[in-house]
Amino acid sequence: MSTIGTPDTNEPPLSHRPGWDYTYHLLLIRGATPQILLVRDEEGWALPRFRPTEHDLRAVAHIERAVRQSLGLETRVLRCLSVDRSQAQAKRVETVFVLEVLTDAPPFGADLRWAEATNLEKIPMTSPAQRGLVAQWLHPSDGVSQATTNYPWVLPGWQVEAVAWVGEQLGRHGGGPIAAIGQVRTWALSCVLHIDTPQGAYYLKALPPAYRPEVAVTNFLAAHFPECIPQVIAADLARGWLLLADVGPLMENDRLDLWERIVIQIAAMQRAAIPAVAPLLALGCADQRLDALAAQAGGAADQPAYPRRPPRR
Repeated sequence: MSTIGTPDTNEPPLSHRPGWDYTYHLLLIRGATPQILLVRDEEGWALPRFRPTEHDLRAVAHIERAVRQSLGLETRVLRCLSVDRSQAQAKRVETVFVLEVLTDAPPFGADLRWAEATNLEKIPMTSPAQRGLVAQWLHPSDGVSQATTNYPWVLPGWQVEAVAWVGEQLGRHGGGPIAAIGQVRTWALSCVLHIDTPQGAYYLKALPPAYRPEVAVTNFLAAHFPECIPQVIAADLARGWLLLADVGPLMENDRLDLWERIVIQIAAMQRAAIPAVAPLLALGCADQRLDALAAQAGGAADQPAYPRRPPRR
């Protein structure tokens, strides 16, 4: 896997596989220089690592929690930098995440050190591959540089701008001061932050350019079907930001009667939106009516597909 959690091969992503051994290596950066946190092991210095209990590359809250508990640092995951599939036959996966350190570091012992990223060649690193990954982070290719334009949340400092906007919008709408911020997920399609305030919880969703029509479409649906859509507190169409009120925990259960009511409600909303086809298209909603789908189907066979997975046993 290259940057932003987007596969660079036709292999299915190696996540959600019971019985596999996952290790997350953490490229923790701080400052403009920047500095990188290293941990001493038997043969030299390496990136800090841990074995995750969750294996979804998009879900990052548990990564920040692990860093907070083990190192006393507040961080934000910027992106998944690398996934090493070379040991897949042995059911082992090595993943590297880049994290921005947001707070001052507590005093560390002799087994932890901050190192200038540009001087790693002078430090005995256990893994030459990790030294190369740091160089990849410092000197991204043209393709990666373009990706950071489309996915600005992978850049250090993005959260400062985003949280300032959230605080301003909450102040305008009576949401109260921000008490705590957590990152829910980050990947190619969005970055989601969870915001706690004395008045309740909110979510900020940031979208890349290709998906920014979702902001306008969500605004439209919330205005016409408020009982079906989370309350939109504020939206920034240019930056692709949606600030939404919390609607409670996810409903993870197998009650068929509940899901039947949900499906009926969604179907009713879709039927009620039929007269609004023109304004929805004007907002950037994809045209997937039957006639349009027939015209689009011609190129579907030319798209690369994941190879067929073997049946699970």
